[in-house]
Amino acid sequence: MLRDKYVFSGEIRAVGDVFLDQLHFMARSGFDAFEVESEDPLDTYNIAAADYSVWYQQTGDGRLSAAELRDKGIRR
Repeated sequence: MLRDKYVFSGEIRAVGDVFLDQLHFMARSGFDAFEVESEDPLDTYNIAAADYSVWYQQTGDGRLSAAELRDKGIRR
């Protein structure tokens, strides 16, 4: 909504106690920067993101929802 309705183009950063299971969902909903306390933050994010491959809700990242995949006959 910040980007679409208010044409915000700045960075949206998550800081503080960011849970690993929330990282990927936050990225899909518009966050584009994270401060993750980890020895290897990129690896930590990739591990957390690998747990999810199908989505029920549509977002602005271009991925198809579970319903759209089903309608197209695509299985994952």
